[in-house]
Amino acid sequence: LLAAGALLAVGLLLTFSRGAFVGVGVALLLLAALAERRAMRLGLLGALAVGGVLVLLLSGARLDSLTGGGGSVGLRRLIWDSTVRMIRDYPAFGVGLDQFLYQYAPRYIHPAAWEEKFTSHPHNLFLDFWVRLGIMGLAWIGWTLLAVGARVADGLRVATGATRRVLVAAGLACCAAVVHGLVDNFYFLIDLAFIWWFLLALIQVAADDAAHEADALDGAAAAATGARQRTKRSRRAAGDDRRDEPPAAPARQPAPVAEPVEGW
Repeated sequence: LLAAGALLAVGLLLTFSRGAFVGVGVALLLLAALAERRAMRLGLLGALAVGGVLVLLLSGARLDSLTGGGGSVGLRRLIWDSTVRMIRDYPAFGVGLDQFLYQYAPRYIHPAAWEEKFTSHPHNLFLDFWVRLGIMGLAWIGWTLLAVGARVADGLRVATGATRRVLVAAGLACCAAVVHGLVDNFYFLIDLAFIWWFLLALIQVAADDAAHEADALDGAAAAATGARQRTKRSRRAAGDDRRDEPPAAPARQPAPVAEPVEGW
């Protein structure tokens, strides 16, 4: 498990994707908050700190654009502005699936963003759903994220053991994906959509298993409580029956036998 985590960390680092860095960082912080053991919590926070230092050392030049406003961050701001203007023209139904590119470059692209004239999505999940599917698409993704969050929270209240671990892993993966989706593509690619629905299926199955386990425990506890109450009632009834019985008649003493008188 540690070897797999190290391999994934190296792969993540080599992507130089700042959105992915932030998404994984948020997921690790939440995992530390959910950790039940103090040693695990401290280990996760230490790993997060070490990862942050490595990111700063190996991709510091790329991170400078976060404060300077240049690079891909500046381009994304321009793309978001163009997308907002596109939505103003098509607020109800959007421009349709896979039509962003054909509307963006000819009509809405900012002159300073010409180097990204072939982008096919607005690099933000909420804008992407709205511009593709209209206002109903935005409502759907908002409702879905709220429902998934509520499902995970309800499951974590009762989940234990392996079920809890699966639920935490799938929920945090969804969280990292959503954070990354605020600045990049989130759903409208085959592999991304497949992974998203796979995670939702894991959450649903794990939450259902947790609910069934909790119901079974509640049922067993209720049965035990009922058995104890029936035993108490039976003992109380037996005690009442003994009190209601008439007192036993005193045992009859045998009549005294006259002793013979001497001389008779």
